[in-house]
Amino acid sequence: IEEAALSNGLTLDVAINNFLIEKKKDLRPDTFRAYSSIAKIFLEWLQQNNLSNKYCFLFNKQFAYKFLNSLSQNPKICNRTYNNYLRFLKTLFTSFEKKEIVKENVFVDFESKKQDEKIRVTIPAEDRLKIKDYFLTNMPNYYLIMLLCFRLFIRPKEILMLKVKYINYKEGLLTIPSIVSKNHNERILALPEELFVLLKKYENTNPEYYIFSDYKTMEPGKKLLNSKRIGYFFSKMRLALDMPSNYQFYSLKDTGITEMLEMGVPAKFVKELADHHSLEMTEKYTHKS
Repeated sequence: IEEAALSNGLTLDVAINNFLIEKKKDLRPDTFRAYSSIAKIFLEWLQQNNLSNKYCFLFNKQFAYKFLNSLSQNPKICNRTYNNYLRFLKTLFTSFEKKEIVKENVFVDFESKKQDEKIRVTIPAEDRLKIKDYFLTNMPNYYLIMLLCFRLFIRPKEILMLKVKYINYKEGLLTIPSIVSKNHNERILALPEELFVLLKKYENTNPEYYIFSDYKTMEPGKKLLNSKRIGYFFSKMRLALDMPSNYQFYSLKDTGITEMLEMGVPAKFVKELADHHSLEMTEKYTHKS
């Protein structure tokens, strides 16, 4: 009875759904989608093990281990994905602990798995020209998306969250607000001439529109697209031009950073432009140079 009172009578399924409702207003749309996806998988596992309608305090470290072990046994889940699940669950149960829904965070002592180093591939100039010609012919707006990644190191999710109002046509600047930035750091970027000219066509567009919104053409609009759409078009191009499979959209960012360092730009400046957590992260590209 005391334990039930401690949990405020909340079952795991109710508590998890309440957590998502509370977080929705605070998280970026893509982060909330990730949270929801992980929560869905966790809830399915709880249902399969007859735990979803149990009081929260009944979920102990043994159950936590069993769930994490089920992830480890799944060949489709890599170490990076496993760590994403673990981070979410630690956040979830920290919230439960603060609300006194549980006595302790049963996931807090589990350690992350070692992740393989990201393979960073740069795209040679001759191949970039072929890619440029392909998109200028088939989808000009996508070429602009690529430039934002290659020249200003803006991440795919951040690109799709950009609105027309973030462009300062008078000063030639582009603002990445903290609500858009992955690391919640506002960035004000000077637009290279080619980018500025291409963005000029949106000067009279509704300022509240996303710059890239249309599902097929990437024209401005009200809808926020999923960043997977960027990867879809890049994969389609790669097949059409018979490009190597290790060329990914984020290879444009890796290429831009590497070339900037090769030109002698100080790593500290590149770090700020790329919005890296640490100088060490930026200096990994110097080894490739």
